[in-house]
This record gives sequence, C-alpha cells and structure tokens, in this order.
Amino acid sequence: MKKPVAPKPASLQPKESVEDFVRKGGKPTAEATPIEPKADEESYKAFSLRLEPSLLKELQAIRDSRPKLKPQSIHSFVIEAILVAVAKEKKKHIQK
Repeated sequence: MKKPVAPKPASLQPKESVEDFVRKGGKPTAEATPIEPKADEESYKAFSLRLEPSLLKELQAIRDSRPKLKPQSIHSFVIEAILVAVAKEKKKHIQK
C-alpha cells in the first residue's frame, strides 16, 4: 500500500508557469557598465612559448624537486625564472 502524497505547501507551489514567467520578460536591476582598466594598471600580453621537449622535462624535474608545500605550475615557474634573469641583468648593468 502506498502512502498518500501530501500536497505541497502554498509557499512552494509555483504562482505562474515557466512560460508565463519567460513571456513577462524584464530588465536588469542595474545598468551594466564596462569596467575600464585604470591607467596605472598594467595589462597582460599573451604569447606562445615553444620549448624543446628535453628542456621542458628538465624544467619539470627542477620544479618537482622543490618542496611540495605549494605546488607550482610550469607557467609560474617560467615566469619566476624570467624575473630572476631580469633582476640579474638589471643588477649587472647598473653596477657598470
């Protein structure tokens, strides 16, 4: 014997059908304004970097040998290496 199905409370019953709701339409609550970057913020530039498979394996081995406290992606590892090289070059050229 099945249990009788209890009717839903009035607060949970839909007041209008989905079709009526869609037909009614509407507008956003606030006017959407595009966010423009500030003048002092730098924008990022994307480009492809092609590496030889042997160099990529070497980078992965170096990255994997680091402590595992905070995993690091190859992208962030390469960015870190570039920043170190730039700092080294700046230091080298400023001292001359």
